[in-house]
Amino acid sequence: MHQERDIYQSMTLKEEDCWQAVLSRDTSLNGVFVYAVRSTGVYCRPGCAARQPRREQVVFFVLPEVAEQAGFRSCQRCCPRNPAPPDPQFDLVLQVCRYIEANVRDPLPLKVLSERINKSPSYLQRTFKQIMGTTPRAFTEAHRLRQLKTLLKQRQSVATALYQAGYGSSSCLYGRAVPHLGMTPLTYQRGRVVSYKERKIMGGK
Repeated sequence: MHQERDIYQSMTLKEEDCWQAVLSRDTSLNGVFVYAVRSTGVYCRPGCAARQPRREQVVFFVLPEVAEQAGFRSCQRCCPRNPAPPDPQFDLVLQVCRYIEANVRDPLPLKVLSERINKSPSYLQRTFKQIMGTTPRAFTEAHRLRQLKTLLKQRQSVATALYQAGYGSSSCLYGRAVPHLGMTPLTYQRGRVVSYKERKIMGGK
């Protein structure tokens, strides 16, 4: 059995933040922490394109060395001990991710993103999916949702939060974010848990 240790005392990120980064394959946190999967004995970068594990199988570590001391081995796909990109296409995709994160308020169609790296939209779509395990559009929406949640938790107004997160209008916010929140932004901000019946009324699952 792996000898795990509580690493959250020395991390600025909370456990839930780390898990959300794993779910969205957030490359901006590569190098900040690694996550390990008990069932496979492997640890990865947050942005790894490997199949996502179940939450109960995951433990987080500040450094690769600490993960290895706990008995986990390095992922051969994302090479978390290697500071250099493991794939020549990785840097291009990383550029796109950084651009999305820095310009989330703007419309970010595939054509605009592909122009940033001087590649065709089809090339970007294919390469991004291969490395990130998701599409540029899905990555953008995941980042916007994270931004929205952060701003709402900071007690920003809903109007300010939707603009800063790049939704542009309340109709976009309620059409794209509310189904993922499972509640209205104001309810989320207040920290109220809604019932299953209320979720169905609001169009959630």
